[in-house]
Amino acid sequence: MLEIFIFSFLVALTGALSPGPLLTFTIYKSLKQKRGYLAAVYILLGHATIEFILIIALLAGASLIFQNIIFLTSIGFIGGIFLVIYGIFAIRGVLKTDFETNFTLEENIVKGYKGNSYVGGILVSLSNPFWTFWWAVIGLSLMVSFDITLLMPIEILLFFIGHELGD
Repeated sequence: MLEIFIFSFLVALTGALSPGPLLTFTIYKSLKQKRGYLAAVYILLGHATIEFILIIALLAGASLIFQNIIFLTSIGFIGGIFLVIYGIFAIRGVLKTDFETNFTLEENIVKGYKGNSYVGGILVSLSNPFWTFWWAVIGLSLMVSFDITLLMPIEILLFFIGHELGD
């Protein structure tokens, strides 16, 4: 059973080590708030919550929708639009910043979601097409290779904790 934990941790690094929207959002919220470290914790809890729900859904049979090309294309398209808009706001914010006199991460760099960091962690994760692809291909195949089912709560927990520590 320790293998599940170790492999889950190591494989999670394939997604976690590539910078993306969740890291950008975490940095922004951490620098923006008075107690930024708490923002990072809440964002990670939001991300972990949606991943746990996804793991249970995949094990319950939702993996069938990942075989539907229309679903995958839609997720990629909608997530891609979100990332383009996110990038435009970031570029606009950088262009408006006076780097010679003031290099701070201002509110206009990452406009958009200003609310609860926990909910933000969920929304940013869901809107990232790479996240969906990673779970449809890598995450699901890892669970299948270890024959993890809903009837194996300890294995699910080991997989989940290993994965989240890798994230």
